[in-house]
Amino acid sequence: MGEYCADAKEKARTLRFNKENVEDNKLNGFKEFAVSVLESELKSSEIKNYLTVVQPYPETIIQKSFLKAITQIKEANDANIYVEIGEGNDKIIVCVYFSEKSEFEPYVLSETTIEDNKVDVIINLLHPHISEMNSEQSFTSFIRQSIYDGVSEWKALKLRGEIQPHTIKFIKDGLLRIPYEIKANKF
Repeated sequence: MGEYCADAKEKARTLRFNKENVEDNKLNGFKEFAVSVLESELKSSEIKNYLTVVQPYPETIIQKSFLKAITQIKEANDANIYVEIGEGNDKIIVCVYFSEKSEFEPYVLSETTIEDNKVDVIINLLHPHISEMNSEQSFTSFIRQSIYDGVSEWKALKLRGEIQPHTIKFIKDGLLRIPYEIKANKF
């Protein structure tokens, strides 16, 4: 048991974000901009009104609608990204599709199946949120977040048999650290 803890401790120590690699002034500028924009957005009458009146459809209707959209997009398109990760029972297939069906479709749809060990992620390129992305890095980061949400849901379902928000966040945190580990291993 101690060897696992020592392994985990070493992994945690080596995966930590290295602050020396961040330009403090650049990050502070981004932070100030983000705080200003998001604080204003959160105080807006639009968000207050939306949260006051939003009444989601019953879960079964939302699920049927999303599954219908997912099926239509998958049938009409090949996956833009198709990756098999792992082997045997631990193998997962990740498929990412880009859709330009309608700006009214959700920004991202995902379908996770434990039986097939598969995660399908559909990103709506016409959604207004996507149109705000103005760099390769922001678009790549958004796609990464969307994929890792689906993979985290798959892993949480596989481990726990249900979606548990804290488990998903824990798994996703580890996934989001992988690009930095890959960069560190290249040097």
